[in-house]
Amino acid sequence: MQGLKSDRYQPEDPTISEQQRWLAQHQNQLLQPNDDCLIAANYAALLQQYLADNGWETDQLLEDAGLNQADLACANKHISYQQYAPFIKGAIALTNNPHLGLEFGKRLNISTHGFLGYAVMSSTTLEKAADMAGRYISIRNQLMTIQPIREANRLIIQFNANATDHSIRRFELETSLTSLYSIWKELFGNHKGIETICISETLAADRDFYAAFFSVPVEIGDVDAIVIDAQTDTLHTRITDEALSAIAEQQCRGLLESLQTASQGSVTDKVRQWLLKSPGEFMSQAAVADKLGVTSRTLNRQLAREGSGFKQITDEIKQTLASQCLLKTQWPVEDIAHMLGYSDCANFNRAFKRWFDKTPSQFRRSAA
Repeated sequence: MQGLKSDRYQPEDPTISEQQRWLAQHQNQLLQPNDDCLIAANYAALLQQYLADNGWETDQLLEDAGLNQADLACANKHISYQQYAPFIKGAIALTNNPHLGLEFGKRLNISTHGFLGYAVMSSTTLEKAADMAGRYISIRNQLMTIQPIREANRLIIQFNANATDHSIRRFELETSLTSLYSIWKELFGNHKGIETICISETLAADRDFYAAFFSVPVEIGDVDAIVIDAQTDTLHTRITDEALSAIAEQQCRGLLESLQTASQGSVTDKVRQWLLKSPGEFMSQAAVADKLGVTSRTLNRQLAREGSGFKQITDEIKQTLASQCLLKTQWPVEDIAHMLGYSDCANFNRAFKRWFDKTPSQFRRSAA
């Protein structure tokens, strides 16, 4: 079977208008602002417990990440990406295990995923369970998206890690794949029904390692996914209960609405949302201020109170777009520079090196 292909547009020589269409289609995946992502604190608590169980001291790791035991002890608390990322990278360095996500994922059973886990567990079919996971994953981990795709003879559970840092992206993908694989074995007693595991360029270099780790075929494609035989989709989970499923989904919906409400008051987010309405064509500060019903000077003051600024927000979006286009497309650097509003490729190269300490070409080569 050929490796799974993504639906992303990959022309050999795209025009700028084609790039704009591609950006408009994929902006939600490309422009998930890492700094604004929230992750359930109990995932960090479980990782800390894993480290402690294996003899590693974690006090310094927590301190370096700006975390403490109180942060991890609260069942409903979320931590920020700024805390989560250094904790994960520190744990990988501490264990000297670049594949830490595989070991950690084995610990993530249904109950570790909170109300989302119960909503998935009580779904009446696997397809409904996958749909529930995709709809509400953001209440647990805003770095991840889950997309269930039903084909004629299989159910594809596709994962996307919205992180530009390679080690974080690999950790999240490994954890997600292994958690689902382990939960499947817990529910059904074996891996029967899992047709294959598909890995993209983020994991492809270690295909043989993953093939030895999992007991199913591992293939290289454009996406990271677990492919399930559609006939297995008639199996029911152990606790299928429509009433329980409705209650669990109601809880998930309430948590999602609370998280969305909490983020709506930020002027920074409102500015970002206006800038993202036309990816690749950036509105001026005056135009955004007009959309928000304030003067440009007032907008400056509001952003300053939040520790932000219009140029900073624009640069963050350009930084994410630039890195993701280099990673996910084969577009020439000159085209990406033009798309981001740089009339001179040299100016784009200088800005990119300021962001990543590498030129665009070096960045693309290092990620290959």
